[in-house]
Amino acid sequence: MSTKAKLHIANSKAEVAPLLHAQVISCVQKCSDESKFVIALSGGSLPAFLSANALIQSFADAGVNPQWNKWYVFLADERCVKNDHPDSNYCSIQQHMLTAELPIPADQVFPIDDALLDDTTPGTCTTENIAKDYEDKLKSVLGDNGIRLHT
Repeated sequence: MSTKAKLHIANSKAEVAPLLHAQVISCVQKCSDESKFVIALSGGSLPAFLSANALIQSFADAGVNPQWNKWYVFLADERCVKNDHPDSNYCSIQQHMLTAELPIPADQVFPIDDALLDDTTPGTCTTENIAKDYEDKLKSVLGDNGIRLHT
């Protein structure tokens, strides 16, 4: 199956969150009973656009069940820093999105493994080890064949 990418352009920063929410809601609506909603998030301004309260309100306004139990959250471009470090995308996502109001199961959110950043154990703190561990996490959810994209 071939899926064409769509480019959405917002005329202002104020229009980004509603466009993003609409896309997320559309994808969640396409989830069947046995499927998962997998999203990979980067840092920067994105976590603020997906703040828990705003996202919950957008789903309510659209009359759509967010099915939080089906969400699997990955990081698209995480830095090799501890998860509580201010430069960590996971830290930002946790502050803005992964709050108590948004009940995505904790075992369905995939930060990098802090233990692999421990440079006191020789040979563990390498980008190769961290990338391989993250690849294994992706495969544990997506399988070896990847996923079917909804746009």
